[in-house]
Amino acid sequence: MKYVRVYSDDNGQSHFAELEMRLAPAIHSLAMPAVEASEPRAARQFVVLRLPAGWRAEWHPAPAYQYICVLAGEVELSVGDGDSRRFSGGDIVHLRDISGQGHETRVIGEQDLLIAVVEEA
Repeated sequence: MKYVRVYSDDNGQSHFAELEMRLAPAIHSLAMPAVEASEPRAARQFVVLRLPAGWRAEWHPAPAYQYICVLAGEVELSVGDGDSRRFSGGDIVHLRDISGQGHETRVIGEQDLLIAVVEEA
């Protein structure tokens, strides 16, 4: 499963990187069919946020290493190297730009953005 990482280089400039999260067959219970699962990752906290349509945050670093899981709506992230990408329902973004310039965030369209934020332990 593909996801995107936002990270800062040694000069504090932010960039995108495309990564792969490996899913492997797993049996969680003998009472249900096998599923695919990633390796477990420790989490410190979890929160769901609703950002209103048109919401925008100027340049800022992420407050912590965190996964953003888009549940509904569309968001555009811009990074310091000039690249911008849009993410919508089902997309996962791994924010690791906790220093330097950070990124810009803008909710796109008329729909509010609903995201699940999982902070790494």
